[in-house]
Amino acid sequence: MRFSVFLARYRRLLAACLASLLLHLLAIAWIDARLAPPTLTVGNPALALRLVDAPPAAPTPQAPDLPAPELAVPDVAPVPPTDVPDNDVALPAPAPVPEPPPPAEEGNVAPVRMPDTYRVTPPPSGRIEYTVSRSAPGGTPSDAGSASMAWRSDGNRYAVEIDGVMGSLSSEGRVDDAGIAPDRALRAVGTGKAATTFDRATGTIASPDGHADQLAPGSQDAASVLLQLAGIGLGDARQVRMELEFWVGGSGGAGVERYQVLGPERIETGLGPLDTVRLARISENGAPRLELWLAPQHAWMPVQLRMTAADGMASTQTMASIAIEARQED
Repeated sequence: MRFSVFLARYRRLLAACLASLLLHLLAIAWIDARLAPPTLTVGNPALALRLVDAPPAAPTPQAPDLPAPELAVPDVAPVPPTDVPDNDVALPAPAPVPEPPPPAEEGNVAPVRMPDTYRVTPPPSGRIEYTVSRSAPGGTPSDAGSASMAWRSDGNRYAVEIDGVMGSLSSEGRVDDAGIAPDRALRAVGTGKAATTFDRATGTIASPDGHADQLAPGSQDAASVLLQLAGIGLGDARQVRMELEFWVGGSGGAGVERYQVLGPERIETGLGPLDTVRLARISENGAPRLELWLAPQHAWMPVQLRMTAADGMASTQTMASIAIEARQED
């Protein structure tokens, strides 16, 4: 049988077989697409990535635990905390700590800071008589005798004697550009007197115990400082304000004495009411407190003095009479 006759006879059967084969291939392709995982397209659609499960990672070996190395820490002094301001302000550098003065060599005196000097007009000669009273804290004052202060001055030299609540004192010396300039001061001690010498040749103040301190312009003793205060008021009353300080030599050596100006005060005296300026010596704890009432209308001399002990017992001397020579005009 020829092939053309065979093809014509079985053409329908061949078409049915091809159609059946094609349907089976399409079914197999559809099933394979459903069972296979979807493809993921990233970036370029022409590239396809297929996600598969990664194999489990091999365990990473751990390093054995080793002790931490010990570090040597140097000894460092602790730093104190510093207060930092809220705003950005530059803090000033800390002030340098002053070095102590070098020790004084034999025959010399170590320098120290001296108080400022003042404009001084020495008061003219005069004398004040006082009445003295004593009183315990909260008690009534009782009569305790009398006191006196006498001084002489010719503009070149001076001398002063005091007997009262400050003890028995005397001083003599000269008058220079810084005012009253003592040469020698005496204080009654028991039955004798202790002397303090102001040696201008060596520039020292020699105390009764043999101690030497520096001598400077304006140096005073316990008695002469009262004349110096009066001279400051006479020289320029505007200087008597706030605080006055002096380099004062005495039985215990030399040191700075400060007097605080407390202000004006009207007091009763043997001559009636009197306007004064009240001052108080600034004392260390336990030291007697000295108060002075200077009278501008009486050459700024102390018309009242009060010494108060640590236990509160106060001794007050108040002017009963006063005599001052007329000051000679230049």
